[in-house]
Amino acid sequence: MWRRSNGFPSRIASGRLRENLARLISSLNEYIYTVGDDTVYVDLYVGSEAEISLGDKTVELSMRSQFPWEGNVELATKADGRYGIALRIPSWAKTYKIAVNGSAIKEEKQNGYVTVRRNWHKDDKITLEVPMEATLYQAAPEVREDIGRLAVQRGPLVYCAESIDNGEGLERIRLMDGMEFIYEYSDKLFKGAGILRTDAVREAKGNQLYSLYGKFYRKTSIVDAGGEGVKSLFKYQVCYLV
Repeated sequence: MWRRSNGFPSRIASGRLRENLARLISSLNEYIYTVGDDTVYVDLYVGSEAEISLGDKTVELSMRSQFPWEGNVELATKADGRYGIALRIPSWAKTYKIAVNGSAIKEEKQNGYVTVRRNWHKDDKITLEVPMEATLYQAAPEVREDIGRLAVQRGPLVYCAESIDNGEGLERIRLMDGMEFIYEYSDKLFKGAGILRTDAVREAKGNQLYSLYGKFYRKTSIVDAGGEGVKSLFKYQVCYLV
C-alpha cells in the first residue's frame, strides 16, 4: 500500500522497480488504491476486492470495472464508517459523471481527483461514467521523426494499424479530413479486445523515384459480400497502455 503526504504518494515499505510481469501482477494491489488524510484514493480502475487500513479502521471495498474498453466503474462499500473516497479522473477524460446510490454528486475535481466524503453504509454504491471516444494526437514539429504522423487514442489505450488486418504498405495509408472512427468489441481478438475502424486512403505504388505530387494518391476500395465496391476500412488494434 502507498501512503500519501502533501498530495503525493510515497511507499510505506521500501521496494524496488519490478522488472518482470509476474512481480508486477503480484503487486498490482499496491497501485489500485492509495491512502492518506482519512481518504482512500482509487488510482486504477481494476475489478477487485480490497481491505484497506485507514487510520484506526479497516475499509472494505469491492470494484467492478469495464476499463479499458468502456468507462464504467462501480464501487461498493462493505461496512459502515466515515471517510473519503477519491476517484481519479483520467487526463484524457473530456467529461465524467459520478453518482452515489444513483444520485449525482457535485464535488469539484482537485488535483485530478473527485473526493466524496460522507458516512458510508454497507452496500452503498459509487458509479463513475467516463465516455470514451477516439482522438487523434500529433507530436510537436520539433520531433522530426513524427512529422506527418498521428497517434490514435481511445480511453487509456493507444491503437496501431497492423498489416495482418490492413495489408502491406502501412506507411502509405493516409487518414482523411473529417473521418470518423467506429468502435467495436471483438471477443475473438486476444480473447476480447476493442477495434477501431475508419475510412482511409492508401497511396498507390509508383514505378519511378520522382513524380508529380498527388499522382499516386488515390482511394482504395474493397468488395463486400454483395459484390458492390465500398470504401476500404482500415482496422486499428490496441498497441499499448498509456
